Amino acid sequence: MSFDHRGSGLVLSMVVLTGLSLMALAIYHMARAIVRESVYEVRLIEAQSIAEAGLEHALSRLSRDPSWREGFSDKLFAGGSYTVTFSPDSPPWITSTGRSRPIFALGSASRMVRARLRKSSGRTGWEPGTWSIDLSPASKTAP
Repeated sequence: MSFDHRGSGLVLSMVVLTGLSLMALAIYHMARAIVRESVYEVRLIEAQSIAEAGLEHALSRLSRDPSWREGFSDKLFAGGSYTVTFSPDSPPWITSTGRSRPIFALGSASRMVRARLRKSSGRTGWEPGTWSIDLSPASKTAP
């Protein structure tokens, strides 16, 4: 019995082409994930800077009015926003949470910075005492 091998090259080339297409698709998805992760890392750095700016804003406000405890809620800054709150402790903790611009499908990155106040020496009011920067866990918030 004899077999005709015509067309076997076509089948083989289709199998190879399918395999190469799947490899190219996998490489594309990996590269895209790496780019997204890089953008998210940049957003985390932005969120950290925004949180620090919120803390500085609160400290500036406290230097003018030592009894001020209102804080800020979703104050826009550098394309993101920050929220500043005060703890009821004495001396109080100031917590500033910065949120970056949202990223498609990932939401916005956020970071938190805390500072504990202490009575200032030589004048009335408060000054920064113990500082705490909370970098983990990095949280994602929905867009």
